Amino acid sequence: MAAHKNPNCFSSPGIYCLYSKAMNRAMYVGATKNLNRRKIQHKHSLVTGVHTSTLLNVHSKQYGSDDLTFSILCHCTANELTDKETLFIEQLETHVSKGGLNRRILAGTNKGMKSLHEPWNKGKKMTDEYRRVVSESTKRGMANPEVRAKLSAAKKGKPSGRLGHKTNKPAGNTKPIIATNIATNESTQFSSIQVAAQALGFLHGSVSAVCRGQISSLKGYYFKYA
Repeated sequence: MAAHKNPNCFSSPGIYCLYSKAMNRAMYVGATKNLNRRKIQHKHSLVTGVHTSTLLNVHSKQYGSDDLTFSILCHCTANELTDKETLFIEQLETHVSKGGLNRRILAGTNKGMKSLHEPWNKGKKMTDEYRRVVSESTKRGMANPEVRAKLSAAKKGKPSGRLGHKTNKPAGNTKPIIATNIATNESTQFSSIQVAAQALGFLHGSVSAVCRGQISSLKGYYFKYA
């Protein structure tokens, strides 16, 4: 991701965007309590290909992580973040339906997003170039024995796909996860998703969805497998 040239980029709350130099309409709007930290997080996630946003990951693989430039839209108080983020998403038309890179219409909600079990692009025509990029990426992944093994292991003992739906089935492979408070950047490791969910008061399925990259964060927390 290209460097931001604005000297006012410091550790304070604000609204920012990631805009593409290759595609005129490709832009992502976000909000954070710490602009510097969020810039670093985006850069690391895009360079390593582990960003929680599928749209940003695909764009980065196609055009390179340096194509997306981090730019501050405004500074504001923490209490204004959600409203201002929603306003900029609307004004700049950055929702995916408008050709942008945001999946949510309203910040802090799932409005504008498809069901976690329904592709965001269902019913939409993809360009030949986009299909080619996705196809090549999928083929490379499935050609890797390690990736195939992980996919196979993930399906074993898998609970119901509905978020928060309880079953009597025993849990499958219990993997330790790391919970990161986005506001403070403090991380805590838990022995499993279930333990983390109980400790923080979240639904098991919601925490699992963040770990799998189906949703970006959960009430101020980001989760990933250790």
